Amino acid sequence: MSTAAPVLLLDDDHAWALGPLADTRPCFEIRLGAFNLRERLQRTVDPGRLRARVRPHLKALLDETALPPVPSPSLEPGDGSCIVVDGRASGSIEAWREVFQVLDAGPDGLRVDDECGRWVAARLKTSQLPAWIDEDLATTAGCQPVRIHGSSPPRVFERPWEWIGANAELLFADAEHLRREGFSARTIFGVRFEEDSARAEILRQTGTWVSARRAVDPGALLVSDADVLFAPSARVRAGAVIDAERGPVILCPGVVVHPLAVVTGPAYLGPGTVVNPGAKLREGTSLGAHCKVGGEIEESVVQDLSNKQHDGFLGHAVVGSWVNLGADTNGSDLKNNYGSVRVDLGDGIEDTGLTFVGPHLGDHAKTGIDTMLTTGAVVGVCGNVFGGGFAPRLVPAFGWGGSEGLREYRLDAAIATARVVFSRRQARFTERHEALLRALFDRSAAQRARVFGRPAPGTPPER
Repeated sequence: MSTAAPVLLLDDDHAWALGPLADTRPCFEIRLGAFNLRERLQRTVDPGRLRARVRPHLKALLDETALPPVPSPSLEPGDGSCIVVDGRASGSIEAWREVFQVLDAGPDGLRVDDECGRWVAARLKTSQLPAWIDEDLATTAGCQPVRIHGSSPPRVFERPWEWIGANAELLFADAEHLRREGFSARTIFGVRFEEDSARAEILRQTGTWVSARRAVDPGALLVSDADVLFAPSARVRAGAVIDAERGPVILCPGVVVHPLAVVTGPAYLGPGTVVNPGAKLREGTSLGAHCKVGGEIEESVVQDLSNKQHDGFLGHAVVGSWVNLGADTNGSDLKNNYGSVRVDLGDGIEDTGLTFVGPHLGDHAKTGIDTMLTTGAVVGVCGNVFGGGFAPRLVPAFGWGGSEGLREYRLDAAIATARVVFSRRQARFTERHEALLRALFDRSAAQRARVFGRPAPGTPPER
């Protein structure tokens, strides 16, 4: 039996349940720990095997980015075999290698389940795919289930607050992998930098880690320096503290940690990320590429190209790309009564069953100075929050306002702002990015209508 079956990364309508981060990217492009799922599989199998099927509104950006080495967004039916991977899954690279050892050597009709009995990956006949992938993901009747054991085995995430608990665990496994195999070039879904961009050059860097002596200025303090991974172009300036006593700290190419900043592991700082003077980056935090952060951040996952430059607190939060948080923005992650946090992702309030849940911020979200976000607050794509008092529990996509009320953010104004943000980060904003925002504006109209207390578009008037 051939071991070179194509691998199909599946992003379907189940991804909408992951909240605003999944509105603007395939779920397999959401970073947990040091990698997103695509990157994990690129380090697991021959990258030429990878294919992707994404929701229709994302296909144009997948095509434009031409994510090497994900060369084809589709897979034609045939007589061979295919391994299908649920794009909502994540797990250590070593565990994924075990998954593919099992599936590559196994028969068609074999699937790998996570600890909750949800399928993670399955080997199927390619001729089965058209019908199979249009069915409910839970329907794998006739497939023989197996389980993978070991460090950070793959699991499927169904809601975004599940990511936070998994992030720290993955950071330990990812640091061990990176220590052995070094760092590689990165791509960001939907983003093309200008060719002469310094940001693009940082993302292209590959190599192995260097000793602290090459990355740390005299006067910087390292705690458990053996557990700190330094890229050659990373820099820790005098007076900064890197504390890896409780977990590894990964400093990618181009990272700068400024004086009096404290970074506590486990932590991941993506390529080109800057930690401002006096910042407190606490345990369990992952920051994507080219972020700028200040103030206090704890147990949070931030995607690429977002800024929280100023004082203020962000804890147990998930943050998309192109986000900017104004000075003294504070996001609560704990209720005063220590009760279970309830979250409204746009389809109604849900009890998470968790004590610590912070804000969920979609791509292009913005907050003004002194913004206060309630425990488990949600700000959708292009949500713009400002003013005194606590912002509403849910600011829907393209919502504009704060405690004194919300209204609709004009679409053309939101697109114009996004265009400026791309330019400031040396990236190209194209008609396909505009089309994505227009599609999301239409899709989120009913959500805004519910929040604003008006009939949804297309609702007949009362007689």
